[in-house]
Amino acid sequence: MCFLSGTGFALSIKTSMDRHSIGSVRQGDTMKRMLSVVLLVLAHPAQADLNQWLQRQAEEFLKVEIGGDRLEVMVRPLDSRVKLPDCNEAWDFSLKAKSRGSAMVKATCGVTQVHLSATYSKSIDVVVAARGLNRGDIVGARDLRLETVLERELRGSWHTDFDGLLGQQVKRNIREGQPVIGRMVELPTLVNRGDTVKLQAGSQGIQITVMGTALSDAVQGEQVSVKNLASGRTVRGFVLAQGIVQMP
Repeated sequence: MCFLSGTGFALSIKTSMDRHSIGSVRQGDTMKRMLSVVLLVLAHPAQADLNQWLQRQAEEFLKVEIGGDRLEVMVRPLDSRVKLPDCNEAWDFSLKAKSRGSAMVKATCGVTQVHLSATYSKSIDVVVAARGLNRGDIVGARDLRLETVLERELRGSWHTDFDGLLGQQVKRNIREGQPVIGRMVELPTLVNRGDTVKLQAGSQGIQITVMGTALSDAVQGEQVSVKNLASGRTVRGFVLAQGIVQMP
């Protein structure tokens, strides 16, 4: 009697051999057949357990495919009425489709294909507002903090560190605890329309500075038109810093 368990099912094989009528070759063939049956059963769960086995394998596949330490995956079980044909080959899993928070896994064994739908939740640390920020505020380190949120709840381009946010200007009000995404901030306006600015010209140690009036808003490095208050002429230059425009 040979009894195997541990795969959700058991296999019982009973043999009776006449030592006087069965030679060593016959015994060897019998043992090979027994071993083949055992390996086949171990490799492929019984039909009653196959659906659950596919569900578990699809979950493990998605955890590796999507990645991340804080990932929860739930694969919807197959309809219990679905009866899959026998397959003596290994099952192969691939990602057929993936969108925000949902995925479709294709399981293939020979000519048999099964599609399993799944949902997943991935937690990540993102930058949020540490306090309410108003339009026009310049973002500082004290205005930000990291907070763990579900990735599927995020929209746009979020930030996982403060780089690229410090010194930016708030475009619209941001409430405390709200993730700070790309479209909420911009480079600060260093020159505003109507501002009196310093208009610089010259090079190689010779610098001439006159006063002018900015004719439009501009950020650092942006070109802006300035009316020279001394000559009345309109010239163009690049914004160097707050209230300073450099003529080429």
